[in-house]
Amino acid sequence: MTEEKSCGAVVFTREGGVIKYVIVRNIAGRCHGFPKGHVEGDETEAQTALREIKEETSLDVSFTDGFRIVDTYPIKNGSVMKTVVYFLCEYEDQTPKAQEDEIASVKILPYEEALALLEYESAKEVLRRANEFINKERSKTVNERIVIKEMESDDEIKGKAYVHYKSWHEAYKGIVSDEYLDKMTVEKCEELSYKWRDRVITAKDNGRVVGFVGYGESSELQGYGEIFALYVLSEYYGTGVGQMLFDAASEKLAEYPHKCLWVLKENKRARRFYEKNGFYPDGAEKFSPMIAAFGIRMING
Repeated sequence: MTEEKSCGAVVFTREGGVIKYVIVRNIAGRCHGFPKGHVEGDETEAQTALREIKEETSLDVSFTDGFRIVDTYPIKNGSVMKTVVYFLCEYEDQTPKAQEDEIASVKILPYEEALALLEYESAKEVLRRANEFINKERSKTVNERIVIKEMESDDEIKGKAYVHYKSWHEAYKGIVSDEYLDKMTVEKCEELSYKWRDRVITAKDNGRVVGFVGYGESSELQGYGEIFALYVLSEYYGTGVGQMLFDAASEKLAEYPHKCLWVLKENKRARRFYEKNGFYPDGAEKFSPMIAAFGIRMING
């Protein structure tokens, strides 16, 4: 069996605080993946990766320190063992352009969409590891700035209202009624925020409210504490802010041996988050005509 080596990178950018990845489709293989190519001459791995990224996408990128993974798999009916070294690279303020003779398309996609587009499990695993690495690095810097506190001031009430408004439009598009979302304004969320001022904890980044959680006693299940709402701006997804809020609310609900919450049935991101924290569906489900969506109840005991 012969061996073949290529080098490339998971390339990403930040748009409005959201991490997006560069996914290319190769003309020859007709599959989606990351910019990569064969090592030429006495090139180093990093030099090959930079050259291939530039050739395939026209992007000038910078390396993210500390990330290097190797993907090895057989090709050509098992006669060749291919090794691909992947780095992690970032670019800013550029528009990628596909290399005409080799690349059919270049797409810039958020994590979930990029993951769904990749055909091979090995490529998916490379993206998962890259995304985890980025989120861990982001969490280190963000968590140093985040302040978790009870909502008190007018600025915090208005900040919570904006997070409520923005989160619904970011997370629930395509899940709840468009008509309801169109009517959900910052002003309406502010009105609600002033009415619901107790038992609300905010997450603040340099004085700006970026998330909140509401908690209290369940009116449906006797002896249960309940998480009524937990929202974080999308630019803080994966940074640990949601977990910090959840932990703060759980501490406030420590007197209750069990806890419950309602989550939209199609909100897969939220359901995974709560499952990770030990919650599971208890079978209760209800349809809300107002938002045209189903909710399910989850409990932790």
